[in-house]
Amino acid sequence: MKANRDRSGRVVNGSTLMLGLLLGGVALGLVITSSNIMATMIRRANVLRHITDPVQRDQLCRIDSADDRNLDRSLDPQARVFLIGLLGETNAPRLGMYFYLRNYLFPHDIEISLGTNLVYSEQGFIGTPCDSITLLQSNGFDDVFNYDTHQFIVLTPRGQLR
Repeated sequence: MKANRDRSGRVVNGSTLMLGLLLGGVALGLVITSSNIMATMIRRANVLRHITDPVQRDQLCRIDSADDRNLDRSLDPQARVFLIGLLGETNAPRLGMYFYLRNYLFPHDIEISLGTNLVYSEQGFIGTPCDSITLLQSNGFDDVFNYDTHQFIVLTPRGQLR
């Protein structure tokens, strides 16, 4: 039986040949996929380039971002917002909303703990929870968002949405 040899003279068996074909197929698939992704990104960039309103741009990318940016436009620049339901170990998966709001509502004051004792740990934020609307209002907050009930509560005229 005659042995199959590659260009350098090494013996090539069936499993080596199969591995080479498999790797070549994967590489070809990656090239095709990445070129499709690039074409999609270029089309998306061309669409977004013509939209000057940040809320409209965010609506095409991520609807939550558009909602948060629209909320920022609607709030008084001095409004302070308190988020209920984001403290503690069990609420750590919910913290994405807190970080989104801190980003999109900047420079508004966004708090999740009453007082200055907020500490971040691997288990989430540890601080002083508060779900008393009267106490929050007396501490200068203009709006409250309760994550558990998904209610946005206006406390003061400054917190009224325009």
